[in-house]
Amino acid sequence: MTAFRDAHRRGRPSFFLLFLLVVLLSSPAQALPPAEFDTITFADGLVSSSVSSITQDDAGFLWFGTQAGVQRYDGYGMQLYTAEPFKPDSLSNQLVQTMYLGPDNVLWVGTYSGLNRLDLRTRRIVAFPHTAEDVSTLSNNIVTSIRHDAAGSLWVATLDGLNRMDDEGEGRFTRYAVDPEDPESLPHHTVRALLRDSRDRLWVGSLGGISLVMEDAGGEVRFRTWDDDGPDGESLPSPYVMTIAEDDMGYLWIGTWDGGVSRFDPAEGTFVHYELADLRLYTVMVATTGLVYAGTWGGGLHVIDPRAGTIETYRHDPELSGSLAHDVVYSLYEDGSGIIWIGTNGNGINFFDPRRESFRYVHQELPREKRIDSGKVQALWLDPESGDLYVGLQNRGLNVVDGDTGIVTRYSHDRDDPASISSDTVNDLLPDRDGTILVSTHNGLNRFYPPRERGGRGRFSPVTEPEIPDPIIYPVIRDRREDLWIGTYNSGVFRYGRDGTLRQYAHDPQDRRTIANNLVYDILEDRYGTIWVATNGGLHRYRSDTDDFDRFVYDPANPRGISGLSVGNIYEDRAGTLWIGTRSGGLNRFERETETFSHFTSRQGMTSNAVVSLHEGEPGLLYVATPNGLNLVFTGEDRVVPVDERDGLDVREFSTGITREPGGALLLGAFSEVVRVASRSTDHEGMPPRTVITGTAVLDTPLGIASEYRDATVLELSHQENFLEFSFSVLSFSLPGRNTYRYQLRGFDGNWVDAGTRNHATYTNVPPGNYEFLVVGTDAYGLSSVEPARMIVRIRPPFWATAWFIALAVVMTFLVVLAAYLLRVRSLHRINRLLEETVAERTARLSEANEVKDQFFSIIAHDLRGPVTGMESLTRQAVLDYETYTPELLRDIFSTIHNSAAALLGMLENLLEWARVQSGRIEFNPHREPLAPILNALAEANIVTAQAKSITLHVECDRALTIHADLDMTRAILQNLVNNAIKFTPPGGEVFLIGQEAQHPEEVELIVRDTGVGVPEEKIGELFLLDRRYRTTGTAGERGSGFGLSLCRDLVQRQQGELRFSSKTGQGTTVKVTLPR
Repeated sequence: MTAFRDAHRRGRPSFFLLFLLVVLLSSPAQALPPAEFDTITFADGLVSSSVSSITQDDAGFLWFGTQAGVQRYDGYGMQLYTAEPFKPDSLSNQLVQTMYLGPDNVLWVGTYSGLNRLDLRTRRIVAFPHTAEDVSTLSNNIVTSIRHDAAGSLWVATLDGLNRMDDEGEGRFTRYAVDPEDPESLPHHTVRALLRDSRDRLWVGSLGGISLVMEDAGGEVRFRTWDDDGPDGESLPSPYVMTIAEDDMGYLWIGTWDGGVSRFDPAEGTFVHYELADLRLYTVMVATTGLVYAGTWGGGLHVIDPRAGTIETYRHDPELSGSLAHDVVYSLYEDGSGIIWIGTNGNGINFFDPRRESFRYVHQELPREKRIDSGKVQALWLDPESGDLYVGLQNRGLNVVDGDTGIVTRYSHDRDDPASISSDTVNDLLPDRDGTILVSTHNGLNRFYPPRERGGRGRFSPVTEPEIPDPIIYPVIRDRREDLWIGTYNSGVFRYGRDGTLRQYAHDPQDRRTIANNLVYDILEDRYGTIWVATNGGLHRYRSDTDDFDRFVYDPANPRGISGLSVGNIYEDRAGTLWIGTRSGGLNRFERETETFSHFTSRQGMTSNAVVSLHEGEPGLLYVATPNGLNLVFTGEDRVVPVDERDGLDVREFSTGITREPGGALLLGAFSEVVRVASRSTDHEGMPPRTVITGTAVLDTPLGIASEYRDATVLELSHQENFLEFSFSVLSFSLPGRNTYRYQLRGFDGNWVDAGTRNHATYTNVPPGNYEFLVVGTDAYGLSSVEPARMIVRIRPPFWATAWFIALAVVMTFLVVLAAYLLRVRSLHRINRLLEETVAERTARLSEANEVKDQFFSIIAHDLRGPVTGMESLTRQAVLDYETYTPELLRDIFSTIHNSAAALLGMLENLLEWARVQSGRIEFNPHREPLAPILNALAEANIVTAQAKSITLHVECDRALTIHADLDMTRAILQNLVNNAIKFTPPGGEVFLIGQEAQHPEEVELIVRDTGVGVPEEKIGELFLLDRRYRTTGTAGERGSGFGLSLCRDLVQRQQGELRFSSKTGQGTTVKVTLPR
């Protein structure tokens, strides 16, 4: 069709021997689908590859009916509604055949198990199944089409009859069936299509033809039918009607199973048939452009242009990436923005956006005779009269593409041909007034003389006047005075006047009124006649009155100056604004009034800061090419939109060549390619996209609350639920990844937040209050939502921060202060009384303690006097009668003294230990130890004392038993108890040391039992009283201190234990000590 290839073609293309560059590509033909379709598959969340129905709701969401349920698509993800067991409010069957969006945001879904009503606001589903024994239900479970008529009644087509809903609440229907005796009855029981046309007439498509539903005065429904029984032009080619659509002229487009597509004029009753490659029509759709899309069952997609009378066919090609996904086209739909959606039966969904069909190419895959030479395209010019395209290349000379045939004529340097171009590197092209073309090269300036006849070859001649000393020439322009301005590589600028004078403007380091660098990249004359020169050292403005230049050079300290040292391009748009492309500082706009510069760099979204070419498309839209892609600059909004592969642009690295077609399309030079950017308007057709809030989460928990079908949803939260997240989407599906957002939580955010392409917002630590969350989305083409999506957020304060609580708190505070005052007065009186009682009580206790102390010291003195007096008497007598004492007598005296000293020492040790316990100076250091070794060691330490009285010691303890206690305290306790047991047990008696588990599992019991003399029951209570001690001597005359049991009791209590004492006179004594295990 053309030498420009489709933007999305990536496989091996089919080529035609035509190249109508201007006539075909710039003509206002309808927007046909591209060679490559975009696809939605399982990877995008689709649950089934068979898509039988597609529609769009009032909010802008797309709905896909599949063999696994219904899915809602917001451009980012899918939400599934399907049949679920034991859930009556789910779909009646996951196999969806058709969908219809009715009034009040109700989606009617036809399945293989009847009709379903899905309320989009509440998401509640109600099923209306077929019941064989109930004639008021649907006539069949397989629903094929659904529509409302002008009266508001819902009609439901099935594979076995037509139904009208009479009572939605009761689910009652009236059935319409075939009556062979009635020619105005339904022509066939298999009904496939319903359509309500622009005149509010209801049409029915069945396997018996197309029928108009009519209702007579008596309310009886009749059917007027057109089938295949009639003259050609007045009947269908086949009665098997599968689908019906209406165009803007009121014609009906009818797809039949084996008869193709027919256009029906209801007013005239005539048909026009369109022969397609495949006649098994399944679905037909008329787009807003007037194109008719026809999907077949195995023959792909056919696109009919009724005005041009052409038919294009698109088939699945497994070897061609991006071809139609499947040859069975199940469903067709055009959304509100003009995107065409194609549901297939087995390979997902195809879609294409006519707005994105902008790029075509002259490329290296064309046949040799239509292929430009490989190399960097540095200059472009399109002859508006002949349509020939001139392509200046680096190291490949000049290529001229014939506007009629697409044949490329190549011109390169031939040293043996003086009529050839002087160099193979072409830098600029300037059409001159005499029909020739000035060609600047790396070896001087040439004049090209086009051929006089089509198909011939032109010739070159070197330009000797003026004679330029620098052979490398870059830009060439002719100003309104007819002066020629020539830029060079190393010699600055030359001006060749009408009078034949040549003036050079070169850099002078001593003169700031000269150009800053001799390497000249571009020259421009603006609408005011001012000459601008771009050099490797900055931008320069020629002053004709002084014949010198103003400099605009890069200064890092001046943020309002030009942003790059090297300037490569100068361009003036229709509004007279001067645009400067730098080689490292991005795009600059020259503000004439202030002589400052505004900057557009990678920070503003530019794909590169190196600008190689720029040109205005439609007013307000600037195309800026870089070595790393193309950028659209919306000059009225100061907004940059990068263009890349997602838009169908296969090229990233552009070069300096750029020109404009008469029809408005731009041609941009790249490496071995020319990219054609079709003319387009910045105001896109279709409804503005709507922005919706698709979800909310609090403390990372989704709430399922959105504002999709309401003006504003209210979100009520507690003061603890102050971590919020909002998800949102602008329902524009062409390039969802390029949709941008800005949002604000009014009452919290001071300004709008620019979120870029991020479609969620998070807030933390939001204080209690009333807020309004707003979000506005903008699609990939710069079209913004008319109204922001809104959600009211109310965070309740804690009860202590509410007004009623504060008022109550004030009242309560007053009452509390009053009560506190009264209580304080009463308390002071009570305290005074208590102080008096306390003083009296403590005085009495102190007196009692003094008495006990006096008695205690008296007892100690008495106990100490006895042993000391005895030892003093024995020693005095021994001193006097020593010589008369026999050794046996001395032994007895020393033994008595030793026993008295030992008893005295034991009493003092117990006294000191008891004093430490009473004063709290003894340290408590518990450890877990086995009990048996402790008892065995104690028995061994006392074996000699026991054997002296012929007393047997017994140890009984489980080796696994442990004790958690202070070992020193425990040994002191047991030692005292064993001493007492031996002391008060007669010779031949027994003493038992027993360790056993206590009744409580966390305790252990230590038992010391003897067979001694015992203690009278009435004296047991006195054993632990210091002021009333029960005292007796041992069975061998041993004396006790009287402190042992008191010490044992205190040491046991220090370890949170318990000591129990039981005894009877003549039956022995048992002491049980319970300690932690």
